[in-house]
Amino acid sequence: MSLDQFSVEEHQKVLDAEKNYGNAFTNAYNTTIFVSNLMIWPITSCDLFIRFYSQMKKYHTLSVVSTVRMHRIQAKMDLRYFLESTANAAFSLAHADTQNYIDYESGIISDAKKASHKAYKWLDLKYKGHSDFIKDLKNMINDQ
Repeated sequence: MSLDQFSVEEHQKVLDAEKNYGNAFTNAYNTTIFVSNLMIWPITSCDLFIRFYSQMKKYHTLSVVSTVRMHRIQAKMDLRYFLESTANAAFSLAHADTQNYIDYESGIISDAKKASHKAYKWLDLKYKGHSDFIKDLKNMINDQ
């Protein structure tokens, strides 16, 4: 199979996704569009949020496309990265101090696991229902 033929077949899977997956694809597709257009331009300094928000957009889109292309493992990994980026985006928006992730003055980058743990702990304290939902989704992904 040539690269051109492969590309055409992969593109056709995306075109046929609504017919094949119904509302599941429509909702996922519309969520991707919503997340991509959620923020036009920040009105305050929020560099870390924008970085995590960019990751959110990318990983959600990749998860939808990987699902349609029947790349199950990749889709689940991308969905997990989307959830992690979402938690860190929320934390970084609520906590303007960048020390949890990076010290700009010294150039030292914090341990990613510790930074995420702090974000999840905060999310669990402030938004328990959302935190539990994210945990459940991550556990479901991990079980598979």
